[in-house]
Amino acid sequence: MNYRKEVRDMRVMNKRMYELTGSAGEAQNTLYEEAMKDGALDRKTKELIGLGIGICVHCDACIYGHTEKAVMLGATIEEIADACKVALIMGGGPGTHYSAKAIDCAEFYLKLKAENEAL
Repeated sequence: MNYRKEVRDMRVMNKRMYELTGSAGEAQNTLYEEAMKDGALDRKTKELIGLGIGICVHCDACIYGHTEKAVMLGATIEEIADACKVALIMGGGPGTHYSAKAIDCAEFYLKLKAENEAL
């Protein structure tokens, strides 16, 4: 699966949604940007948390987007797998399928990163 295309398509759709929803969409985007800044937790850790939540709520777009960003920020496959372990505890049986998607997505981005392709 081409996760890069999925994420880019999602971002195009989000941009259009933000245009149409005006201040409500802007507020959501502002909240996201503010929440994801380095603070007591660094951005990579926050992306891993977002990944785990995405798995639990069965959100493909969340899984793909947070996995991409976590890898860009230096997450290893072991760190992605640890986030999946926590999601399995919280998400039950369906978390297995979504954790598998996260691992596959992480391996896709790690391969691109190793090949020095721009993410």
